[in-house]
Amino acid sequence: MYTFLTFIVFLATSAIYYNLPFYYTDNLEIILSVITFLLAVLTGFFFARQSARYTALREETAKFDAAMNNIYRQLAHSDPKAEKAMKKIIRNHYHPVLRYKWDQYINYRSTTLISINDLIDKISKKQTLTGIRYLGVQYAFVSLSNAQIARKKMVALAQEKIPVFQWFVIFILILMLIFSLSGLPSQYLLFESVFKGAFVSALLAIIFLLYRFDRLELYGYSVGESSARDLLAIIEDKL
Repeated sequence: MYTFLTFIVFLATSAIYYNLPFYYTDNLEIILSVITFLLAVLTGFFFARQSARYTALREETAKFDAAMNNIYRQLAHSDPKAEKAMKKIIRNHYHPVLRYKWDQYINYRSTTLISINDLIDKISKKQTLTGIRYLGVQYAFVSLSNAQIARKKMVALAQEKIPVFQWFVIFILILMLIFSLSGLPSQYLLFESVFKGAFVSALLAIIFLLYRFDRLELYGYSVGESSARDLLAIIEDKL
């Protein structure tokens, strides 16, 4: 869909540049060079920052999901009832994530870790826990601690979006660059019109990619979506 829209923008802008005249000044090339340099530096910085943020958040999400998986498996060694209770907790946690937004349990209040802590605390009070059942509870506590640390890091990373003022500066530079580019002669010149149309389409595509990166949805799916589906498949005995 996005490829189709970009192609439509390319055709439309190329047709406009081919048929309509635009202003031209002697200093236009200098203005284009300066604006292009500023925009490249600014967008390059934000792309690098958001790429690092995306990678870090994906790693912390994987750690959180791994901790949840380990808690489930460890409690399964300790108590069949605890295993069923943990399944319910996991379903309640991940189904809204897949149904609504990937950051459902980051930006909104979640009782997942509290419920797990209460469940483990309830099991640990049993006097009959020995051997592997006792170790299962202990390892579950360790994984719960790791999950809490991972979630705190995820909350911090999720909030590191591009501020509104920086978006405003980027849009101003984009508009200045498009207006400056429009001043280059292209009326009734096919190659120049196609070149300018492709350039404008590329600029808009860059903004869109940066927006997707800022929302952590660059690769067509949300952060942690595949990991969440994998964990749900595990508790449903599909893996």
